[in-house]
Amino acid sequence: MDDIQKLKEVLINGNPMLFLGAGFSYGSKNSYGDMATGNVLKDEIYNIFVKGAIKDSYETEVQQFTLQELCGFVNDHLKKKDELKSYLINRFQDVEPASFHYLLSEYPWKKIYTVNIDDLVEHICHKNHIDFVVQNTSKEKSVKDELEYVKLHGCVNAPDEPFIFSKTEYDNLISSRLNFKHNKLISDIQNENFIFVGASLDERDIDYYISQYENAGHFRKGKLFFIEPYPTLKLQMRVERLEGTIIKWTTEEFLKFVKKINFNPTELEKRKMRLIYSGIYPLKDILNSVPKEEPYESKLYEGYNSNWYDLKEGWLFEPSSIYEIYEKINQIDFSKNNNYCLALYGNAFCGKDCILKLVGSYLEKKGVEVLEFKGKKLDIRALREYISNSTNENYALLVENASYY
Repeated sequence: MDDIQKLKEVLINGNPMLFLGAGFSYGSKNSYGDMATGNVLKDEIYNIFVKGAIKDSYETEVQQFTLQELCGFVNDHLKKKDELKSYLINRFQDVEPASFHYLLSEYPWKKIYTVNIDDLVEHICHKNHIDFVVQNTSKEKSVKDELEYVKLHGCVNAPDEPFIFSKTEYDNLISSRLNFKHNKLISDIQNENFIFVGASLDERDIDYYISQYENAGHFRKGKLFFIEPYPTLKLQMRVERLEGTIIKWTTEEFLKFVKKINFNPTELEKRKMRLIYSGIYPLKDILNSVPKEEPYESKLYEGYNSNWYDLKEGWLFEPSSIYEIYEKINQIDFSKNNNYCLALYGNAFCGKDCILKLVGSYLEKKGVEVLEFKGKKLDIRALREYISNSTNENYALLVENASYY
């Protein structure tokens, strides 16, 4: 499977999250003109705040500063933090998207993260009548069926909140344990598929988030894609270590590809996507997504937990207790009660996870729609909405380690 086919597969079946870097805004403009790249922004800040305010002998040195160092210099040495923030708000506010930017709303993104403070995505959503919630304050806003848009570095429409531009501000963000946006991304990047568009790994906090993914090792569940027309050797080496994928496209080429897919799910499919977003997966989809690998050598008997591949390839043995469980299932009279709970309990390493998978497979063969909960918090609302739109009569929810919940 080539890289573009992998991307298409994730877009159709993988419910990816989107991460937008500064490069995504390229092509948009406001009253200042084109959106500034990092180097252009650095030159503007130098000319507005630094030029003429320091000794001539320091000018060459300060001109070599990175954008982070320059912003820190303006904030701390020149004591113009408020003036710099006002300039940044004006520089990135009321952004007019390029025509291709509107294609962003052609796909039902699971969630969008960004390091951009501009209001480009907000304008796109308003114009295309997309319901969305912007997480741009220190207090988390509730999200129901809307698109969640998380702004990690601040927002021009929330001027009282901190902006992240200087080295000190980056350090405070990375070290904070109370920043819910930061914490959610660290969790999401280890568990979800991500597509990075216009995002440089040179940003200190992006590098930190990627490191969290890297350090998760075999516990990480998602795939990473990077849309970058001119990837540096450094980026290519890093992505190779992450077993990620680089596609050499511009933002415009990427968004046109997304539109071409024409992913337009039905109402039931939308409910199913929300169900998967919440960490509840239909067993039929799980079994269909298990890759074919010849020959398959299970690690079950080396002490690893069982997986659905073990079931599909016949590695799970049936203990005598399984027939007692099957008999109890067959005795259930749904005319007396709509809901039943069957609890499997026992000592560690006695095979409860194997039995759970066998039971799930048995119920599936009996015509029950089987769902597996793998999330952190059971979203009853998403489950109810999915069931109300589905045509099946009976459902079973598998929950491993249920006592924890």
